[in-house]
Amino acid sequence: MRLVVIGGGIGGAESVRLASSLSTDITLIEPKKRLECQALYPEYLSGKVDIEDICAELSPFCSKLGVEFVNERALGITSNEVITERDEVEFDVAIVAVGTTQNFFGIEGGEKTFSVHTLEETIKTKRELDRRNPSKIVIVGSGLTGVEVSCELAESLEAEIYIVELMERVLPTFHPRVSSYVEKVLKKRGVHMLVSKEVVKIHDDKVEFSDGTSLECDMVIWTAGIRPVPFVDSTPFPKIKGWIKVDDFLRVDDENYSSIFAIGDNSWVEIDGKIATKTAIEAERQAKHTVKNLEMMMKDEKLKKYKIKASMDSPIALISLGCECAIGVYGGLCIRIPKLVYKYKKWIDTSFVKKFKS
Repeated sequence: MRLVVIGGGIGGAESVRLASSLSTDITLIEPKKRLECQALYPEYLSGKVDIEDICAELSPFCSKLGVEFVNERALGITSNEVITERDEVEFDVAIVAVGTTQNFFGIEGGEKTFSVHTLEETIKTKRELDRRNPSKIVIVGSGLTGVEVSCELAESLEAEIYIVELMERVLPTFHPRVSSYVEKVLKKRGVHMLVSKEVVKIHDDKVEFSDGTSLECDMVIWTAGIRPVPFVDSTPFPKIKGWIKVDDFLRVDDENYSSIFAIGDNSWVEIDGKIATKTAIEAERQAKHTVKNLEMMMKDEKLKKYKIKASMDSPIALISLGCECAIGVYGGLCIRIPKLVYKYKKWIDTSFVKKFKS
């Protein structure tokens, strides 16, 4: 079997690692040179971790496993071939795991903001924080990343931190009990929360809102949304809200592309009335399940249906809240043992990166 994995993030790299034990010829296609652990980006901003702690070089990782590494961007895909910047790579089975890109929702000035969506953007943001020493920072978006960034900066900087949210509460995709608790922590950390605020324009020195008000600031960090990358846009696959639609086995939901799986953030995974969250826990589980199904295919056995664990109606997360504290979330349950949960989260994140070190 010739297996091609497109994308070297959590889902893609884990697929490669696990599939290397099968009798397959594996090719990984990824334009970046390193695997990056996004969960640790907020702590990089506060200086708690270094570059070496949050990434692993892909070339030695692939060499160790006997995997071919094509360090190029995938531009297109057919039923049996991936087109890259300089080549065409044929496959019997492919796994698409290319992740996401930042979504600015057409807001003027959004693309000029700072970000923590990729390691490159996070390094740039950290450099500017150190250079500017800002006295007032606005963080647009109060999802997991927005909350974690605000807590880390509130702990590490002598600056006013504002977090802006379009919905009526922070962490709007989580249970209200979780939001309520996190809001109390943010308030304790000195973070100002502006909810039910729609950003309409971003200037170098202020953020404008739809109600006619504005907020002056020295720096804006965008954590408000994600969208599919151009490669996903270019594919002929069926999609929901722009994401690749998959079947119960995580294959592209089109019989013409039944040898292509799509996992992680670039996919719309909806099974038994549940929709999978776009989180590391789901990406890793989907990678493991897909490799098991590859083994079933090689044995000419029936594929196994995927079971969503972290769904939109019952999300699972470990949320860092600064000061070496974190909480665990399972649906509406909030595990409030801050120091212990933080140690557990840090162990999970660092252990994951270590798996890919040569």
